Amino acid sequence: MRLDGKTAIVTGAASGIGKRIAEVFADHGAAVAIADLNLDGANATASELQAKGAKAMGVAMDVTNEQQVDAGVD
Repeated sequence: MRLDGKTAIVTGAASGIGKRIAEVFADHGAAVAIADLNLDGANATASELQAKGAKAMGVAMDVTNEQQVDAGVD
């Protein structure tokens, strides 16, 4: 499965299962937004993916807050 040209937003992706999902999407060519309450952790995960050649960025997001979700998607 190739995801070249696709963008994925993965919530809870600073660690654990969410991080692994982001890694798999990136390994398959997707640009990945690492969305998490922990922005420092999200940025660290994004940096790890970038070091492997992936397009990734950290995004602060509380999925229970509609404004944060809208801002994160924008």
